Amino acid sequence: MGMNYICNLGSPEDFVWIPDTRYIVTGGSAATGWGLIDTETKSFRQLDLSQPQPDLKTYPDCPTMPDTGKLSAHGVAIRPTATPRLFSYYTVTHGFPFESIQVFSLDARGALPVLHWKGCVRVPDNLRGNGVTAAMDGTIYDSVQMKNGATQNDYFLGKITGGLYQWKPSDKVWRLLPGTEFAGNNGVEISKDETGIYQAGSGTHSIEIISLK
Repeated sequence: MGMNYICNLGSPEDFVWIPDTRYIVTGGSAATGWGLIDTETKSFRQLDLSQPQPDLKTYPDCPTMPDTGKLSAHGVAIRPTATPRLFSYYTVTHGFPFESIQVFSLDARGALPVLHWKGCVRVPDNLRGNGVTAAMDGTIYDSVQMKNGATQNDYFLGKITGGLYQWKPSDKVWRLLPGTEFAGNNGVEISKDETGIYQAGSGTHSIEIISLK
């Protein structure tokens, strides 16, 4: 019926299209979730994470790249840079090496896109992120679904469990954005002009629009 299936993807948690390419990046379990979907050949391949390019001045929280065999990607995000087909790629990671946002350079200028690890931003242990987005200047927004011991059952009941947190490279401090605490903050995306953020709420089945002006 005109449908195509791509199998053996592992356990991807999130997907993001690489603009102006035929590729989709998947994020998920450490063993099999990091990969590329070729939308033309309808095939999947693992991404090579073995070529780090650390920027420890901007991201000092991980002195070295974590073991890629244990590193998982939950929510993912991509943002363009000033160089065409060169992007910043962000992932929410849990537990190993700690709650964090892992940051990569995603280079789509060659025959196949490649990831280069840049560093990480540690997130307080009481904040469990779900989604992530970022601005062109490197500001990161972590959509925290559950904080301070809240559970999924809490946000299914409509209780406030999360919030949207902002981190800037200039001061490297996580700050809760006022008015962004919802019942299960989930997926998140910044607008193209970076004047607002779209925040999904699991418990309220809603999309909240947050102004950054």
